[in-house]
Amino acid sequence: MGLTLTRTKILLIAILSALAFANASVHAQAPNVQVIPQPKQLTVGEGSFPLGRDARIVLADPKSADDRFAAQDFIDDVKATADVALATGKSRRDILIGRIDSLPVAQALKRNGAEPPKTLNEEGYMIVVTSDHVIVTGNTAAGTFYALQTLKQLVRGEGAGAFIPAVKIIDWPTMRWRGVSDDISRGPVPTVDYIKKQIRTEAYFKLNMHSFYMEHTFASATHPLIGPEGGSLTPAEIKELVAYAHNYHVELVPEQQTFGHLHKALRLEKYAGLAETPYGDVLSPQQPGSYKLIADWYKELNELFPGEFFHIGEDETFELGQGQSREQAQTKGVGAVYFEHLNRVRDLLKPYNRKLMFWGDIALNHPDLINQVPKDMIVMNWQYGARDDFWSSIKPFQDAGLQQFVCPGAQTWNQIFPNTEAAAKNIINFVRDGQKAGAIGMMNTTWDDDG
Repeated sequence: MGLTLTRTKILLIAILSALAFANASVHAQAPNVQVIPQPKQLTVGEGSFPLGRDARIVLADPKSADDRFAAQDFIDDVKATADVALATGKSRRDILIGRIDSLPVAQALKRNGAEPPKTLNEEGYMIVVTSDHVIVTGNTAAGTFYALQTLKQLVRGEGAGAFIPAVKIIDWPTMRWRGVSDDISRGPVPTVDYIKKQIRTEAYFKLNMHSFYMEHTFASATHPLIGPEGGSLTPAEIKELVAYAHNYHVELVPEQQTFGHLHKALRLEKYAGLAETPYGDVLSPQQPGSYKLIADWYKELNELFPGEFFHIGEDETFELGQGQSREQAQTKGVGAVYFEHLNRVRDLLKPYNRKLMFWGDIALNHPDLINQVPKDMIVMNWQYGARDDFWSSIKPFQDAGLQQFVCPGAQTWNQIFPNTEAAAKNIINFVRDGQKAGAIGMMNTTWDDDG
């Protein structure tokens, strides 16, 4: 299993995706204090908190495993980046970590005149830094974790000269879900260690969703012929990654295709009869075996991924209506055939009580049929152009009363090096318009086609 993303590519995706935590607009930061994503409120005070002299970590709730993990993550980062060995325990100068509603934190905030705003949602956090104390707090474990990710960015200097500038920060995410869809089906498949690195980087920028785009790279026990050995995620690897991501407040979402983009499976003689056209890309809705394959895959995925989402793909079904479903498409229309399959997959997976995501491109091609999309499904609305606005793509789903993610792209495909200029405009403007439209999330995409 090889490496699929460079460090630069991860950082590009994560930094731009962090706009989903902040408002998708660019403002000037306070002098000498740069934080990504930009906090909702940042006030620079006078002086600083020295890290190099008898500073200690204090947990408001020593029994909280989440806070212990987040604190240790901060301690490890400060050691690696500033060469400061922080310890735990009471001190005259401490870094207090805990929930906003805990008594030690509530008292410390009151002493410093820092009142949590009512707008602070469950992932929101506060940081108060003075010359003697640092308060790091969130409404939930995730909020406290994000506060510490921000605190990492505030550390200046090294060794005995390391410090944190005096600031007060109040922040919360603008969008509930902030994710990355990573193509692990074209090009080398990332190693488990590299995926862990992705998760850490994404969490550092307060992303909370990572989706594996899979065509044939899930090592299914029921269909072992499809997933190549050494080039597929195994059940054991998935379990390890799910547990790892949990500590970083990142939800892992399986994105197993259920319609198009299945050539690597359908080229095999055992499955060729399920193809819409001979050895093509699209599963035929005419074949009962198509739904048996989907059912088998998702039965296994349901046992491996404990989150609330399944991403069923369903994009770019170009061959639909050209082969086994030709007669039905001529009678009903290719759009009707597509939406019948979409609904059938939904009914097939209903016992798992998951929220189903699907790519929205085919639905946009049939605006008169968008109302046939069940209201409990989530549209993954992908648009990759460097456009000034995206309302023409967002409004049809908004008018239909459907929840949607805006899904921009990192512009890493069909070229040697990522097109950062196009990616920045695409991501910033699409996320901005998605926020205005009430989109529940953003999923930045990275594809490995000819990249």
